[in-house]
Amino acid sequence: MKTKRANIICNVFLVWILFISILIFKSQEVDAASIHVCEWTYDNNFCVESTDESFRAFRGCREGYKDSFTTIGQVPNCKKGTCVPNGPGGCLSNKYKIACIKGNSGRWFDLPKEQVQDCQLGCCNVANSLCGIKEKKVCIQDIANGNVNAYNGAITSPVECDNSCRSADKGCCKSGDLFKWATRENCKIGEFFAGTQCRNVAGYNAISHKYTSCGDNTEDNDEFDVYWYDSNNNREDVAKKCNYPYQKCFDTDGKGGKEAECISTSCVDECPDCFPGQFRTGESVCLNTLETFYGNEKRSTGLHNYILRCQWGKVETDDTDKDRERLCKETTGVDGRVQAGFRENKFQDCASCGEGSETDIAGFVPVIGPPISAGLLLGLGASCGKNGWDWGIGESCESRGDCKYDSDFIWTPIGSCTPKIPPGTTSRCNECGGGGDKATNLCTKKECNSLGDCQFQGEFTSENLLATGQLALGTCAGGWILAKVACDVLPITCPGPIAAAKTLCTKVGSHTLFWGVIGSFYGFGAAKATEDAQLPDKSLTGEKIPIGVALAFANGLMANLSSDKVVVSDYVARTEKSNILPEASYATLGGLTAASAMGIRRYVIDGTVTLFSKLHVPTGISTFLIQHGFYDGLLKALVLVQVSKSFQTGKCLPEYPLTTNQYCETCGAGEGQWYCTKQRCDILGGATGNCKYFQTPGKNDGRCLSVPKDDVTQPQITRIEAKFLDATKAVLKEYSNNGKSFEIPDKLSWNIVSLELAIKTNEKARCTFSDKKGIEYGIGSGFNEPAYEFDHSTEFNISEADKINGVTFYFKCEDLNGNKIDKTDDSSFVSFKFDKRPDTSPPLIYKIDPRNSILLPADKKSIELSVYATDGVDSDVAECRYTKSNNTNYNEFEDIFKRGNKIECLSTANKDCREFTTNLELTSDWGTDFTIDNNRSATLFRMNINCKDDDGNIGFEPQPWTMITTETFKIFINDPKEDEQLYNRRPLINVTTSAATICNYTISGKEFGLNDEYDFEHAIYHEENLPEGQHNLKVSCNDIAGNELFEERNFQVIIDNNLPKIIRLYKSLGKLCIQLDENAECRYSYKSIFPAGWDDGARMVEGNLVNSYCATLNQDKVYYIDCRDTWGNEITATIYP
Repeated sequence: MKTKRANIICNVFLVWILFISILIFKSQEVDAASIHVCEWTYDNNFCVESTDESFRAFRGCREGYKDSFTTIGQVPNCKKGTCVPNGPGGCLSNKYKIACIKGNSGRWFDLPKEQVQDCQLGCCNVANSLCGIKEKKVCIQDIANGNVNAYNGAITSPVECDNSCRSADKGCCKSGDLFKWATRENCKIGEFFAGTQCRNVAGYNAISHKYTSCGDNTEDNDEFDVYWYDSNNNREDVAKKCNYPYQKCFDTDGKGGKEAECISTSCVDECPDCFPGQFRTGESVCLNTLETFYGNEKRSTGLHNYILRCQWGKVETDDTDKDRERLCKETTGVDGRVQAGFRENKFQDCASCGEGSETDIAGFVPVIGPPISAGLLLGLGASCGKNGWDWGIGESCESRGDCKYDSDFIWTPIGSCTPKIPPGTTSRCNECGGGGDKATNLCTKKECNSLGDCQFQGEFTSENLLATGQLALGTCAGGWILAKVACDVLPITCPGPIAAAKTLCTKVGSHTLFWGVIGSFYGFGAAKATEDAQLPDKSLTGEKIPIGVALAFANGLMANLSSDKVVVSDYVARTEKSNILPEASYATLGGLTAASAMGIRRYVIDGTVTLFSKLHVPTGISTFLIQHGFYDGLLKALVLVQVSKSFQTGKCLPEYPLTTNQYCETCGAGEGQWYCTKQRCDILGGATGNCKYFQTPGKNDGRCLSVPKDDVTQPQITRIEAKFLDATKAVLKEYSNNGKSFEIPDKLSWNIVSLELAIKTNEKARCTFSDKKGIEYGIGSGFNEPAYEFDHSTEFNISEADKINGVTFYFKCEDLNGNKIDKTDDSSFVSFKFDKRPDTSPPLIYKIDPRNSILLPADKKSIELSVYATDGVDSDVAECRYTKSNNTNYNEFEDIFKRGNKIECLSTANKDCREFTTNLELTSDWGTDFTIDNNRSATLFRMNINCKDDDGNIGFEPQPWTMITTETFKIFINDPKEDEQLYNRRPLINVTTSAATICNYTISGKEFGLNDEYDFEHAIYHEENLPEGQHNLKVSCNDIAGNELFEERNFQVIIDNNLPKIIRLYKSLGKLCIQLDENAECRYSYKSIFPAGWDDGARMVEGNLVNSYCATLNQDKVYYIDCRDTWGNEITATIYP
């Protein structure tokens, strides 16, 4: 560095310097004293300095805003800060206070803009229509019209702001190499392409329209339609628009498996034999308890009333009526749609029908009609009848609420008016015998059963003889009734029945005869024989079954509640086996024969029953004939049987569980109930150990199975079946064997990936299996069985180890009584082995050259493409093909690569690759034109590549490959300018390119780097001193496509050897300042340390004049000053006080 030092040591020079200093200081004082400041001029300039106190150049200074003989820095109103304008526009930095208040009518803050609250940046969202990062003031005042909620200072990212404003926008979200169809809101990280399918975004490699499935809730209600998805599971366009609300999308196995379809939203599309004939989504129907379950040998505990609702093809239930306190009722709207609702079960007044009547000795004369014997059958009170009596003295049973009249013609009054569906309670059992006429105030079986969950216990004791004797004339009256009916129907037989009735009336008064009659029939069991299973009221409408009942039976059967056929012996058919419908008729809906196995299967899969077959209604013969008034001449037998039933009086107690296993499996659907509950199973025999209940997980439903009595034998496996499946679930091999063990004789194919295993047992049982010997029941894997079954099945995958070592599974089972196969008994098993492993592995593409997604110059017309593929150790790659379409079927690929030599692939297992090559012509009919950065035109070329090995194995998925050709870019050398003269030996090299590039430059034959990464801006200071003279700059840049451009520039470097000069010395605002003739850096010290002490000197700050530098003024100190210009020219000076 060139250095000169000027030392002032002579007194003459000292005197001269002091004289000059005084003059300079004096001159400074004069300059400052002559400066004036106008805060606000008439031409609306602010904080103007001038030596002209009238400020004529500014049309004068406004009154009260002139500050004479001062500088701007001394005027408070001329202090700079941040201005928040009152009108439109953002915050203003470095604004004079007076200019803000008067010029902008704003609010001024003595703070940086970043610290002013109203100037804070945040997300401005105006009704989701205008959004962006704005200052708080601009957002609330200028855009949102004062709505403070439009501004959110917590969001400062433009991406997050867009997400909050337009969160529902749909498009492709690109995050690195991941592409996903999503809403803007869910695209938290990455770039969002609104309204663009991922397949149309550059760099995306997936197979479009790979499969269909239901919408994925990317937008509202899209789950109701069928959509296409690509191979990356991104939702694409609509494949099928379902006709909602009549149809909706349904996919049996979710994405990627079976294709989705539009299915009906109805639960029953058509049922000609049902009422109503269809069950549509949004409708509801009733499933009330069937009235046949309130007999003494049956149980009503745990029976509920339900409302069934159709919800988009699935039947849902509302079983909130737990105690039958409410009944379900259906109504049909004007639009023909059926709705069901609960109402009160009005059973309370049924039992009191006819109460308080003083019945005559004949007993219930109104049944007969006009009196037929003078005084004998005279009615003396208001008895109870079905609809009241013809002459108006009776009470109507059915008008008292939800009641029914038991028209048995013989002993009408006793419990004759009973609830249609008794409540589910035991609290009223003790009321039995409290209703009806006083003369017949006895507790009977029918009355007891009608009071709730009550059980009748008969009492034929001497204490009841008087009461039963009082009913004798009632029996006589019954005989007269049937005798008269018989005469009306068959007049020729009239004398016989009437004579028999007269005889009965004259002799039945004897207790001996009375009890003889009862004993002869009751002991014989004739009473039980005539208890026909009658169809309940309103269970049939003409010949149509209520659809709620039909659905209940179908639900139970289709849920596979039992491996046995469900025979509902107490519903349509009589309990006698001779009258039970054939089991085949119970395929669906219990005793109501259904359509077909296909109809059943469809109900299971999608909840829709399409068709029911014609209803069969067997009717109890005796009930039918009684209701029509003739009994084939067996008048006396009928009377005696009915009398015996009517006279069976006794106690009414809460129901107790059955002690048989006969009815266990009717629980639920077999009884017309939607669910089988534990409470119901217990009353049917579970509480006495005759049934066993199995809960369905997550539901108030389950199975009630009968427990065989006195069974002490172990369950035995009677049959073993095995189906072996490949990856597509196709059955490759199928074997079966009757017996408890099975060694499969064949060696199985390696293509098998799973096994469907099924076994049968000789009784209902649960089974487990294990590949370990000596394992007890319950340890290992279980079968897919909800409870104890005859049939047991499961499916599981076969592992690689299974194929290598072979498999033996040992079975252990347990029956309902707890009998189980001993852990040491391994005689029940299945075993199988596999053949040696074939070559099933497809070839793998190791590398493609040029690489995928490469960019090339637009002038590229063809390229040579090489594919390197590898296969197993004992196999080779036979061929590779490619297609320029989106086709993924290898056999349909149009073009074949040329097979080359083997090469070494370092990163593969066998280090063995085969090369395949082809020459690709980049024709316009292949490529797709688009634009990239700065609207450069580009062309995208796509193809799918796949390979096949010698064993015919084809790669699972084709390898997508893309290439882009793009036009070249432009180079702009911003610095240095052409022929520019620079006084800088290390000039700034500043280059801009229209595309992202990497650039280098050369000066005087030597190359230097501009940047290491692709960018648009390239700037660097040259790292070496250039010699004085002319220089040539050559810049070369390359984009990612391989386009390369060059640009040159000539410039001149001029070297400055002149020392900086002090041209002024002055003081200002408490500082000592010097002014130089050029730009430099100056330092000072109170000690004589320069030039050697440059690093120790204090840096002088820039003054208010051009090239001026100042230090803190200390008039008692000597100032040693050192200044250096940019060329290293240096001058030192000393200033004395």
